[in-house]
Amino acid sequence: MGAALSRRHSAQTPGHQVGTGLADNERVSVKVLRLRYPGTCATCGRALPKGTQAAWDDSTRTITCDTCRNGSPPADPFAGPNISESEAGASAQQMYERRHSNFERQVREQHPIIGGMLLATGSDPSAEAWAKGAKGERSLGARLDRLSNVWVLHDRRIPGTKANIDHLVVAPTGVWVVDAKRYKGRIERRSGGPFGLGSGRLFVGNRDRTKLIGGVQGQVEVVRRLVPDETPVRAALCFVDGDWSLFSAPFNIDGVAAHWPKSLGKALEVAGPLGRTERGQLAERLNQHFRPAARS
Repeated sequence: MGAALSRRHSAQTPGHQVGTGLADNERVSVKVLRLRYPGTCATCGRALPKGTQAAWDDSTRTITCDTCRNGSPPADPFAGPNISESEAGASAQQMYERRHSNFERQVREQHPIIGGMLLATGSDPSAEAWAKGAKGERSLGARLDRLSNVWVLHDRRIPGTKANIDHLVVAPTGVWVVDAKRYKGRIERRSGGPFGLGSGRLFVGNRDRTKLIGGVQGQVEVVRRLVPDETPVRAALCFVDGDWSLFSAPFNIDGVAAHWPKSLGKALEVAGPLGRTERGQLAERLNQHFRPAARS
């Protein structure tokens, strides 16, 4: 891969010169520039995206990243990325605990004598929904953590909002935005119009859940703005407890794939264009932008 990229750079000007900072005897053949095309550092093997500042040696037709050029030790291409620890479903669990605590306090204040009995026989449906969601995220997160060849970031806050992304997965085929859902009922793609015409609709049981598609699409757009243009960004809804027919297959509606956990795992491990080093760099970039959503 590196050799092929070097030959491509030798056939055309790789970028615009932005300065040197090199010794006088290097200036004849070495220029510091911003790459017009992706390349690979000849010293550490790191993938360099388009626009990266690097040194181009015209005599050897090779590129050297700034880190190696400045004398720093090259990074280990097999080292894992520096990713903040985060627990799947942690922010949803915190929301449940906060709502449950508020509900319990209100019941006891309003019914000081029988409050305990009321709490033993009833609960806050909105709080229970958060607990159910947290359990689904934890279940899927545990499965994702067992996959090979991928980097997984759980429960990440979208900057400037109260929303979070359940799972960000950097796989060989690209960056995946995964939204975990713990809904009961048959998962189906139905036609939005008569005679099989019209756009597809997502149904869980007999309820139209197509609005879930738009939610994931919004998350994808946030991620897409952060990664290089050539990096694929994919979207998936994963129904942890959904019911699928015997001959079901994952389906796609408006760019969002509907999966069950096992089928999603298989899709994430498919071979693709992103190498290990590039995946690690993407994971670190995503980790810096999308911090853990749960409050410590």
